[in-house]
Amino acid sequence: MDDRHRFLLLEKYVDRAAFKAHQATKHFTDVGVNQIRPLLDDRSVEIVDT
Repeated sequence: MDDRHRFLLLEKYVDRAAFKAHQATKHFTDVGVNQIRPLLDDRSVEIVDT
């Protein structure tokens, strides 16, 4: 990615249940939802099962 105004966050979880458990944490809500998301102009999520 050559755009300084974009970033990629890549996370890997054991399974979808682990991802859902992460989303249910206080940290996810406090930081991800309440602090980071409001700063974003655009957001996309892609889930890849391997």
